[in-house]
Amino acid sequence: MSPLEEGTAVWIQCSVNVWRPGIVARPISGQHAMASDAVCVEVTNSAGELEQIHVPLHSRKGKQNVHLRNAVSDEISDNDCSADLSKLPMLHEPGVLHALQKRFEQGLVYTLSGPVLLAVNPFRHVPDLYSQAQLVTFADRLEEELPAVPHVFAVARAAYQGIWHRGLHQTVLVSGESGAG
Repeated sequence: MSPLEEGTAVWIQCSVNVWRPGIVARPISGQHAMASDAVCVEVTNSAGELEQIHVPLHSRKGKQNVHLRNAVSDEISDNDCSADLSKLPMLHEPGVLHALQKRFEQGLVYTLSGPVLLAVNPFRHVPDLYSQAQLVTFADRLEEELPAVPHVFAVARAAYQGIWHRGLHQTVLVSGESGAG
């Protein structure tokens, strides 16, 4: 089975939303999309109606216009693969942006990408994000009892453990937009 056959869930480039979800309706030429230059993708337009769009597989500059979609649910939690982007089956721009957006919509501002903690500004107060109870969750437990959720307190705990218990030098890099925090 070719990866871009009829019924395949994909992301296509969009001038408004950067990437938008769609379903391959059919390859434009050849028997399989991998042998063609374009695919016909079914998408939902702004009016909520289905429409078909012909999408070239690559832009004139050679950039990929169509990416396979990860099976990331709309119900995101800290226990699924979106909590650590390195665990996504297909790690590409639309997959990362979708996972971050879904986590943001659920009020989950922290996401891991391997050992790197990403924080997305929630633009609102998130209750208990930095509460005493949340701090105790990370500070007063044995390492094997720690929750496997992304949080800045987990980064601080790991750095502290590295200095205090292992005697290792630690570096915590904080980066962001000017005025972000």
